[in-house]
Amino acid sequence: MTKKSFSTIGLILFIINVILILFFINGVDLVPDEVVFPIWIGGSILGLVLTILGKKGLLRVIGITGNLLFLCLVVIFPVVIAPFLFSGP
Repeated sequence: MTKKSFSTIGLILFIINVILILFFINGVDLVPDEVVFPIWIGGSILGLVLTILGKKGLLRVIGITGNLLFLCLVVIFPVVIAPFLFSGP
């Protein structure tokens, strides 16, 4: 595989994750609810690693930025924000 294909696959994984979260928000179950979060986390981590290994260019920038933002949205924000929302006064 070439370095450009790594960047392309990483970008495709990001797009798949975005499509899955849009379907999840709209109530369409493409995959069972127990599997959605591991797929999002695994897909974004794998996409991030592949785009980092890929060829420098626009695909790499979009892939890294998108996968990092998606990882923050799915993992980091809920872990940081959840204690503030569910803690008592």
